[in-house]
Amino acid sequence: MTRARFKGVLSFVKLRCSMFRRLLPLALSFTAFPLVSYAQPLPDRAPIKGTVVDEAGRPVTSAVLTVRRQNDMTPTAFWGAEARVDESGRFVIPEAEEGSYFFNVDAPGFASIATMAFDWTAKSQPVRLQLSRLSRLTLRILTSEGKPLVQAPVWIRLRDQNNQTPVRAVTNLSGEVVVPNIAPSSYSLIVVAQNGSAVQGAFAFNSAQKAPIEARLREGATLRISAKDADGMPVGGASLYMFAQTPEEATRLAGDGGDPGENWALVAAANAPQALVSRDADGTLELKHIPAGKFSARLTLPGFGLQTREFSLADGQIAEWKADFPARRSAKLSLLVRDAGGQPVANAPVALRLLPLAQNGTFDEGMNVMGDLPGGPDGNIASSGMGARIAMTDESGRVNLFPLMAGNYRIFASRWTENGWLRAPVAPEGSPSDVVVSLTGSNTGVVQVP
Repeated sequence: MTRARFKGVLSFVKLRCSMFRRLLPLALSFTAFPLVSYAQPLPDRAPIKGTVVDEAGRPVTSAVLTVRRQNDMTPTAFWGAEARVDESGRFVIPEAEEGSYFFNVDAPGFASIATMAFDWTAKSQPVRLQLSRLSRLTLRILTSEGKPLVQAPVWIRLRDQNNQTPVRAVTNLSGEVVVPNIAPSSYSLIVVAQNGSAVQGAFAFNSAQKAPIEARLREGATLRISAKDADGMPVGGASLYMFAQTPEEATRLAGDGGDPGENWALVAAANAPQALVSRDADGTLELKHIPAGKFSARLTLPGFGLQTREFSLADGQIAEWKADFPARRSAKLSLLVRDAGGQPVANAPVALRLLPLAQNGTFDEGMNVMGDLPGGPDGNIASSGMGARIAMTDESGRVNLFPLMAGNYRIFASRWTENGWLRAPVAPEGSPSDVVVSLTGSNTGVVQVP
């Protein structure tokens, strides 16, 4: 190597060393604090551990758990997870952190645990979750004379603090109904039959119980309503609501879990809102088997307003209510009801369901149900019966609906029988018909029932 070349290499090395000495402190500063400036440290993990067992302490190997944070606004790296138990009933959620969570646990044949709150830290002991087996609850329905109600349709509702279970069934030769998959709890009970109703405030049920729970029917009260407008025209389509007058009365009727907002008219009608609508042509409504008690009754008709009255009802009592609505300018619709063969259905009760249509032919579900007739953009006929109307056809198979507001409707029709709601609360409907209703001229249409 020549002297000149050697000097050139030496100068290059000195330059590199000088640059290294200048950049070294800066490089050290970046390597010493890499996370402080640009990211947060990962949280410490606190794996959630536990077991799932039944009432006898045996592992429930089919259980599936879901864990989620109570506060989803908290900055965190762990929001929740799902886990399955092993053969010993144990589970681990390794990625969990300390915090407040909700547990949901499900297993076939067991009552679920829903939204159970718990706090978890690294020092927490393993969780022990106990599931209760679902069992069959046997109810024995007795008449007012104390005899078994044999082979009769009934509507039953069981309710605890978390859930309610409605059942439609027919009693057996012993007057019994078996309700499957019931969780151990404290329940209130309502039974409605064709000849009475029973309300039981509270009873405890557990999986070891084999004896039937007895419910004795009482005749209850009957409310008869006649609705007319100021011109004396019968008003059809008005919907009935009945509430306990006070929270104390709600508790007396249904026990500690009594709901002050319970619609007892719907209870007496066995959860069939179609039975709570005044009939077209005569404006009448009759509701039987109302439990004895003090009620506030409301009769509502969209566009006509609200009529209210208070009742104190006793078993066997028949109460009358003449509800007078103000007169409003409204439309009338004459419908011809035909069967599947095209023949008129004469002198028969029918249930009609009217759905308002928007101009594009879709259901107009956003309308204000209490809009004024004749119905501008804010009115329709929807009610607790979902636009239900009950009417009796005449000798020619026609029914007249009044009042109606102007508009476009899609109409469904089905047959209706007295007390038929106990057997088939929603009867099969025929093909729908679209009808245009105006305030002037005659409005007619044709509907079909199966």
